[in-house]
Amino acid sequence: MAILWRLWATAAGVMLAVLLVFLALSTFQFSRVHSDLVGERLIVLADRTAAPFQAAVRLGLPIASVRNAVGILERARRSDDRISAIYVFDREGGIVHATLGEAGDGPEVAAVRARMIGAQEWHGEIASGFIAGVNIAGPSSDWAGGIAVLYPRGGSTTRVWAMAAELSVAVLGIFVLGALTAGLLLRIGLRRIISAFDRVDAAIADFERDTWRREDEAAPASGLRADLDESYDQYRSAVAELRHLEAGRPT
Repeated sequence: MAILWRLWATAAGVMLAVLLVFLALSTFQFSRVHSDLVGERLIVLADRTAAPFQAAVRLGLPIASVRNAVGILERARRSDDRISAIYVFDREGGIVHATLGEAGDGPEVAAVRARMIGAQEWHGEIASGFIAGVNIAGPSSDWAGGIAVLYPRGGSTTRVWAMAAELSVAVLGIFVLGALTAGLLLRIGLRRIISAFDRVDAAIADFERDTWRREDEAAPASGLRADLDESYDQYRSAVAELRHLEAGRPT
């Protein structure tokens, strides 16, 4: 049965490695897709929040002059309690309005927005969470400013880990079922080879016992050892007879 256990262990190890790779790739892909979905959702919110500021720009007013800007941002923020902050940028990329209690992430958000200034819609990440925003077009088709929404990582990270846990349970179930099935198929498919291997293994074990592990050296040999001893005796007899014949042959 030793060969069966070795083959089963090899098959189970390969199966486990494949399932772990699948788990890692699936979790990574889910994280990317989830991040994109969060970014698109925040872009929709930023686009709706930008409407009053876009109206002011069309009238030729600077974004910084919009009255009750903080109230507009707070109203948008209350649409989702998990939103950390909403920022309003002017033409030069500086933050001119922000929600109350902003945690000081404005410079990092502004740096991400500066790297994507050419896109009307954009999203990215900083240490404290996801960012998504829209740029507001000015009268001369340039950017008159923009809106950015900051969303914390906590909820998204929890969702990714929950999905990874669900996949891990599924992977564990598949591994156990697959390992049992592989063991059964190997046992059925290799029964003749396993029987032959067991016979050879038993013969080798008898040979070892008769050669090195016999406590009583006077005990007669058995099994493979006896066959080898008998063959060796026949060989010596044949050699002796051949030498006798050669000695009696005239030169």
